[in-house]
Amino acid sequence: MAFRAPPPSAEDRQSQRPRAGLCADCRHFQLLRSKISLFVRCGLSDHDSKFNRYPPLPVTFCPGFIRNSGDESHSDDPQTPAPAGR
Repeated sequence: MAFRAPPPSAEDRQSQRPRAGLCADCRHFQLLRSKISLFVRCGLSDHDSKFNRYPPLPVTFCPGFIRNSGDESHSDDPQTPAPAGR
């Protein structure tokens, strides 16, 4: 079963954009909070081991990047990205 984090708000995406790079605008972006830290998690890693669960930031290129449409709902059907060189 895939991990499900609460969807990030528009404010979360905006505030993390400088630190997270592409991730902040990606449909797979998840933001996990502890008492003292924030962690950027890639939801695509649940379905594809080529992607780091916690990628090194900022991300400037990712073959799995899918621009967030603004609809924060999660689908159970992962979208597989087209193959691309790293």
